[in-house]
Formats: sequence, C-alpha cells, structure tokens
Amino acid sequence: MLEPDFSDLQFRVEAWNLPDTAIEEILAACTNVLIGKGAFEAAVAMAPHRRILLRHGARVVLRHEPDARK
Repeated sequence: MLEPDFSDLQFRVEAWNLPDTAIEEILAACTNVLIGKGAFEAAVAMAPHRRILLRHGARVVLRHEPDARK
C-alpha cells in the first residue's frame, strides 16, 4: 500500500489557540482554494468560539476571530 503524500496540500484550515502562539488542530488540508474556503466556512459554523485560519503556506487567506463579547 502506498503512503499518502500530503506535500501538495497547500491550503490548510487551522484552529489556533487564543494567544495566537500555536496551532491547536489542522481541520482540513487541500489543493484547491475553493474547497479550502468551504472547509473554512464549515469550521467557523461548527466552532464560532475558536480562532480559525485558512492559510496558503505562510499567507493567511481568511481569518475568523471569536467574538469576545460571548
């Protein structure tokens, strides 16, 4: 059985800790920005209290900040 190659999965949806110092969880990884955006939107809908980023390498494509008032 072949080992999967994840090196081409350039778009990642990540949940970060609130001090913004570390990734808590990689929620999705894909090769297409539109699929990444869909995964980002789903992650935000499921966990609006978490800091969620869609990144392409080091570049932040989309960012969701939790509402501090809640």
